[in-house]
Amino acid sequence: MKSKILYCCIFCVLYTVEGYTQASALDYLAEAQKLLKLQDCSGASNAYYEYKRLSGMENESISNAILECLFQEMIRLSDSYNGDEPTKAEVDAFLQEFDDSYEAYLQELEQEKKSYIDLGLPSGTKWKNMNENHYQTHNEAVVVDRIKIPSKEQWEELKDRCLWTWMGNGYYVTGPNGASIFLPADGLENGKGDKDNVGSRGYYLTSTPFNVKSSYTFNFNAEDYYINIGGNDDYKCSIRFITKE
Repeated sequence: MKSKILYCCIFCVLYTVEGYTQASALDYLAEAQKLLKLQDCSGASNAYYEYKRLSGMENESISNAILECLFQEMIRLSDSYNGDEPTKAEVDAFLQEFDDSYEAYLQELEQEKKSYIDLGLPSGTKWKNMNENHYQTHNEAVVVDRIKIPSKEQWEELKDRCLWTWMGNGYYVTGPNGASIFLPADGLENGKGDKDNVGSRGYYLTSTPFNVKSSYTFNFNAEDYYINIGGNDDYKCSIRFITKE
């Protein structure tokens, strides 16, 4: 029972997200590293959560350091109860419960990536919560995903009807109803397969043709966000799906 109580006290800390705002993913990672040195497991966990949410990536060394921090915290809590270190069985139970709960969290996060967000836009358009994990050219989009890709007009509605807040590596876009999505500055993939301007610029495909070889795109950087007239079809842009269902 004691290990259950200790586990609950520590595990709830890991998923409590506090008011970190206006920072990039790397800012949160640096904050997690700093707080770990101070043995602030709660703060480090919160900062690392925000890093993962913004970057979509894991950092194994930080994750392991947080686990170790939590384990040491469990020992300190145990000492404060009766001066005894936790038994091996209690430690094993704690780690197993953590692994099971973390796996459930990852599955929930994966499901969240597939959801569509109602921003309260006049058109009723709902925007997917995450980018697709690939880039596409205009011709590829026409063949494969045209009906799921926002038109020039739908991007303009997002631009004109929402509040755009630069976060250091992309924009939080907040709709009229207060709901938000995040558009990362994922750059583009050039004709050689290399990725350019990742972290500083976003290039998103629209379904509206500019000419027979390319479509309009929606571009942004820290200073501006705008419709572009299209470009070389050798270049691949980020993809964000929409729905009206």
